[in-house]
Amino acid sequence: MLAVVLYILGIAVLVAADQLAKLWVLNYLQKVGTIHVIGNYLTFTYESNTGAAFSILQGQRLLLIALPLILSAVCLYLILSRRLHSVLGDMAMMLIVAGGIGNLTDRIFRGYVVDFIYLAKINFAVFNVADSCVTVGAVLLILFVLMQEGIFGRSKSQSEIFRKRRKY
Repeated sequence: MLAVVLYILGIAVLVAADQLAKLWVLNYLQKVGTIHVIGNYLTFTYESNTGAAFSILQGQRLLLIALPLILSAVCLYLILSRRLHSVLGDMAMMLIVAGGIGNLTDRIFRGYVVDFIYLAKINFAVFNVADSCVTVGAVLLILFVLMQEGIFGRSKSQSEIFRKRRKY
């Protein structure tokens, strides 16, 4: 039960961090323009995005509200039900939910998502804290699935060991 509370608290903290960063962008960065944080490698610059990642699905607001809402609900269910039985899996779900809620909040209340983090040197798409949460969560989810499938030499579970012992 404590773990579930900590995951929910983690979601709240990440959503708050995302929304506070976006408020800073709208109240300050939008007025001053681009800020070079680390030379030409990392800059903060304001962009609004009515689409999804890399600005795909522009103008599909209802779809971009419905899909993250459903995905966040499924991930939240997995956290609350403790079905994954894995810290890695639960962390992945927590990050995906937090990122989904962060961008969903923008789409519902602003009609667009506030993006501001730009990796200028590699000319990557402008993104935000919520996008980072979803991306890291997706990577963790892939690792979790690969580990469950034995790709990384997962050790045998107690039930697998127990079944082998019963055969002897």
